[in-house]
Amino acid sequence: MVCITFLLKVIKPLFLTFLVVIVTTCDSKEFEIKPSLDPGDSAITNPLKPDNLDVTGSGNRTRLTWEAPQNYSDVEGYRIERKINNGSWSVVENNYVFKHNPLPYIFYNDEDLTLGMTYEYRVAAMAGGIRSEYTNVSSVKLIGNVYYVASDGNDSFNGTSPVSAWRTVEKANSARNPGDLVLFRKGDTFNSENVFIQNKGSGTQKNPVKWSSFGDGDRPKFSGSRSQLFVVSVRDVDNWVFEGLHFDGAKWQTFQIRATNDDVTGIKILDCYIVGPNGSEGLTAAVHLTETGASVAKTSSHSLTDVEIAYSEILNSVQSGIGAWAITAGLHVHNNYIHDNGYGPESGSQVDVNGGSDHIVEYNVLRGGSYNNPKGSGTKCHGQQHRMKKMIYRGNLIYFTDGFGLSLQDSRDGLVENNTVFNGKFGYAAFSMRGKNHPEDIGGNIVRNNIFAGARKTEGAVRITISDGNDDNRDIYQMGYPDGTEWRDKVDFDNNLIFEGEGFIVKYIDDLNRNSWINTHDDWENDWKTFFTNDIHADPLFLNAEEGDFRLQNDSPARGLGVPQFMID
Repeated sequence: MVCITFLLKVIKPLFLTFLVVIVTTCDSKEFEIKPSLDPGDSAITNPLKPDNLDVTGSGNRTRLTWEAPQNYSDVEGYRIERKINNGSWSVVENNYVFKHNPLPYIFYNDEDLTLGMTYEYRVAAMAGGIRSEYTNVSSVKLIGNVYYVASDGNDSFNGTSPVSAWRTVEKANSARNPGDLVLFRKGDTFNSENVFIQNKGSGTQKNPVKWSSFGDGDRPKFSGSRSQLFVVSVRDVDNWVFEGLHFDGAKWQTFQIRATNDDVTGIKILDCYIVGPNGSEGLTAAVHLTETGASVAKTSSHSLTDVEIAYSEILNSVQSGIGAWAITAGLHVHNNYIHDNGYGPESGSQVDVNGGSDHIVEYNVLRGGSYNNPKGSGTKCHGQQHRMKKMIYRGNLIYFTDGFGLSLQDSRDGLVENNTVFNGKFGYAAFSMRGKNHPEDIGGNIVRNNIFAGARKTEGAVRITISDGNDDNRDIYQMGYPDGTEWRDKVDFDNNLIFEGEGFIVKYIDDLNRNSWINTHDDWENDWKTFFTNDIHADPLFLNAEEGDFRLQNDSPARGLGVPQFMID
């Protein structure tokens, strides 16, 4: 490290004194000259305050996350400030522009910092050269070690710098401590067959273990030959983060997270590119999460909680993109592009969640195929094997699916709001809610402010069914509730736009007491149009849905419904 020391003399004539200040600058990033802060700056604010800043640290990097203000479209960028070991505030970024969807979660990575230091941060939104009020202050002390891996490295090296990098994933896959950071060189490909990260030590919420990247170029690629079950399997560890990586080449599950012999919590997949398997082993998925093992019907004494999958592209799995087949609580899937999954004979989903509680799937783009060749389903949650409740679907754009778009099966007390679902040229149903093995478990669901545009003549846009078996037309429950109340009295279905699409007839199981279907357009107009409160039955007037443009025309009746504007701009 090169350091420069110089003297700064400040003369105060009135008191005839000299103040000598010794200033030392070094080539570390935190000692670079930063823009000075205006002493009166705190009094100059706009109303766009961001919120809930949280900072974590791994090795010589910090990661900041915060929530954008509601009127995000007025934000031109974000001002990020930090101070080191209780020093003075300095500006890290004066106009940081987030490259992903601007709502609701923003992140920033601060790199090339110094181990052992404590870093504090605050963030403001910028508009017209004026900042907002600051977020809360959040801080972290950097601990752990930094290791490097490159395809031309050597496993006999110590791995502690780019010039002494290891060569293989196997060497890097050693026991880790909180805050350890393993960096793989961008542009390199690493052979990865059944890499088990199991009992390798855990991180903490503030100082997770992280695998990420360094250098320039494409994401480092973890490549399998498609002859082995996994590329990576993460088991029995807590608080591990995988960021900015590429995984491809599994036979069964590309990236598996599993609670095998211990509870697992705090695993994060961020800004990754994950290509799904092409095998036919059953339960195939690009990302697979389970507390049970291979079968969703098994039970386990171990829990899998608080998994985050965000800002990633997940594609080309023969069955499911994300298969969360038995997860205890706290799955958060957001701001992803998940597409072209479910093309196999069993036709899976882009996102499939089985069992548990308090899961959130929001602000994702889920595309099955193309308009003329839709495939797979969008997303479903189901509680047949493991009871399910409090599922949230919010702000998802789901389209070109030949199965259902969005489906709740045996799942209660959930929220489905502000989603846009469009099947394509044909498809099963834009929205489905079904009491299958547990008919009482559709109670308490709130479905509001969505756009459901169906396609297929035999099904229609919306389908709600209660049965005690796989055949919907047999053994129909008398509305499903032993206390005599009707299911519609326990479901809040309000202010949704429903459109049959393609000029076909909407079909709907209207009254399960009679097991009657609404079969004609006249019946639909007369009997079903007012079936739920404040529903709108009209063409949403997308600009060009066949080409995937779901912006609304100026005279659209769907204004204020469906996904937020930032999802379709």
